[in-house]
Amino acid sequence: MSKQGDMRETLQEFGKCVRALGAYRQQTVLTGGLVPYMYRYLPGVKDSATLPPLQTFDLDWTLPNPLERKGELLHDRLINFDFVPVLERTQPHLGRYQPARYDKTLGPIHIEFLTPRKGSSEVHGRKMTVPTVQQELNAQALPYLGLLLYSPLTFDASVVPHSGLDKKTSVLLPGPMAFVLQKTLARKNRPTNKKSSDQAHIYDAVALWHNQWSALSAELQALEGATFPKIWFKRVRNELVRLYSSPHADGPVEVASAYRDSATTPRLHEKTVHRAMQRFLRAIRWQI
Repeated sequence: MSKQGDMRETLQEFGKCVRALGAYRQQTVLTGGLVPYMYRYLPGVKDSATLPPLQTFDLDWTLPNPLERKGELLHDRLINFDFVPVLERTQPHLGRYQPARYDKTLGPIHIEFLTPRKGSSEVHGRKMTVPTVQQELNAQALPYLGLLLYSPLTFDASVVPHSGLDKKTSVLLPGPMAFVLQKTLARKNRPTNKKSSDQAHIYDAVALWHNQWSALSAELQALEGATFPKIWFKRVRNELVRLYSSPHADGPVEVASAYRDSATTPRLHEKTVHRAMQRFLRAIRWQI
């Protein structure tokens, strides 16, 4: 998260990144903390926002493995748009790029490519899997990301301020329920300092869609009917019920903490978070 003044620069780099993706936008889904920010620009969602967005530097994208070639290699397109690979101590490189002005060190704004982890859905030990998804392009393989690639939403990113994008420049976003599921499943592998912001982004997404919770319930049913392991849904249900069991449970405390740490948002009380999430869980029939 960042201060308000920095968000303009993040959105400018987002626009440049979208242009660099070109035809690959049809295969690449925006991921991470910037997703709830973008939900605000979908029809029927913007007016329901109750809080300003939490700020983020993340420009994360999930893509399939392999990534089908669409003319010029994606790596070459990024270079042509003045992005450079981040030099890593690890091998292979993690699939991160950043504006050339940051030189060789990892800058505050950078692009990271991710891909669904194949085989076991669990991360074993500390070893990372970083496949080459296209010539010269790596992506960090993580579990549960396949949820984000399932039936994503299309929106016109030209409405995003400071992006400088042409009209009808489409970008793919994960469905809101897929976003909640993936964030919750990934929680156990997240560093402690990331858990509060993750819960805040989940809460933000849920609050933004509060007039359309029936659509999230329908999305959940579609995801449950797909090929994803049934145990995933049971885990998420149990975890969300646990996290939001009371105003003093981890969920409301972490969400309120994340908003307190942001200089751009008013204070959010744990009781408010608890009530909203309880209503959401009842709406999707995960809580009595």
